[in-house]
Amino acid sequence: MVVPRAGALGTNSASGNGFGGGDQKFAVDANDRLLDPIVLSKVGAGKNMSDSGTDAATLDKFEALWASVNSTRNEMLPSNLPSSSNFTSWWAQLKREMPSAVQLHTLRPGDCADVDKCLGTNRDGHCVCNVFK
Repeated sequence: MVVPRAGALGTNSASGNGFGGGDQKFAVDANDRLLDPIVLSKVGAGKNMSDSGTDAATLDKFEALWASVNSTRNEMLPSNLPSSSNFTSWWAQLKREMPSAVQLHTLRPGDCADVDKCLGTNRDGHCVCNVFK
């Protein structure tokens, strides 16, 4: 089964993986994920949703932001690595600019009729599922 790529900011910790130790707390919000609209437009998952996650405007915004991040990151290297605040800022911009159709909640009991084919629900409340035609 081919499924779309989902991204998350993760722990975004400069000091390690964030899974314990001292006063560091686990900072991952499992409900704060985004589906990659480019991959989503090419696979069977999500075909039951509206096209707002894979329309030309969304794809253009995603590609422009991705290019901007890569350009900024490349300008910083090799002398400086992007900081956690860079990643936080880029993630916030991505969430602001992407439609709710590609913002994914974790699948919970009762959310979708077919838990084997569904990845979760988007911010619109629709199940994001693999649909094979």
